[in-house]
Amino acid sequence: MKFTFPILLLSLSRLFSGSLAVEVEGPPLELTGEETYFIAPRWSPDGATLAVTGRNYRGIYLLSFPEGDVTPISEEPAAGLAIRWSPAGDRILSIVSRYENRRRYNAVAVFDVNSGRKHLLTDFQTDPTGAPSWSRDGKQIFLAGSKDILLFDSERKEKTTDPSSPSSETIVTSHKEEIIIYELPEKRRMAFEAVKGGKLNLTVSPDGKSVAFEIMGGHLWVTGIDGKNAVDLGIGYRPSWSPGSDRITYMITSDDGHQYLSSDIYAVNADGSGKVNITKTEKQLEMSPTWSPDGKWIAYHTLNEGKILVQEVR
Repeated sequence: MKFTFPILLLSLSRLFSGSLAVEVEGPPLELTGEETYFIAPRWSPDGATLAVTGRNYRGIYLLSFPEGDVTPISEEPAAGLAIRWSPAGDRILSIVSRYENRRRYNAVAVFDVNSGRKHLLTDFQTDPTGAPSWSRDGKQIFLAGSKDILLFDSERKEKTTDPSSPSSETIVTSHKEEIIIYELPEKRRMAFEAVKGGKLNLTVSPDGKSVAFEIMGGHLWVTGIDGKNAVDLGIGYRPSWSPGSDRITYMITSDDGHQYLSSDIYAVNADGSGKVNITKTEKQLEMSPTWSPDGKWIAYHTLNEGKILVQEVR
């Protein structure tokens, strides 16, 4: 497979001449009321719904946009930790948990958005479960580990790791300090170290050419999926790509080792230019931004109040 990547220049002239990543349009729209507590919004592919979760990532709920109507999908522990919409927007992939004698067991589950029905792709187990993801056509689900990748048929109700026709796909994930690429159906594995340090919250750009990730105890970075052309974005957490793969929204936080002291939502061009503070508040702790599929909105939550807000940008 041949990879091509844009050349990212880090000259001072580029850094200071780039246009602002976004311009904020008016005040944010608040979608939730005083009686609810929701966090970690994720847009549906059509932009009409946000999947959110509750306190401590318990449960999955659908929040209509812009009306703010709430539909519960699951009340299970930790179900909101790994929410992934299917490409068609008709199902949600996640990891659910249960506790027995103070031990936690995890399983990969698929929820039907219309009926709320759930089927498990794996048994409940105590071993850590990596974040699952969908294939482009929604027929397969991938569970990437440090050494291998498991494939599941997403349309079968019984458990299976033997899809009838694995599609051609490139899966990009991370393990410890490495960026890992799997090429399917051959399951060819390639690993790149890229920037030194353990990698967290790796996110692939919509065009599949770049990744954004945090370095444990360090900065937020953008590189090609092979780890080349690294751009240091400074301190930042939980990146989310714009649909055009040219901008990133993320949060910058501070803490005292026990609790968050501040948090704001930012946007920046993928080349490191045009950094903008979107929220600029002193008392609210805005977190977990996510870019809408049409690029016009950025959704996020406030930690203390558990409110979901949506900011229009251009």
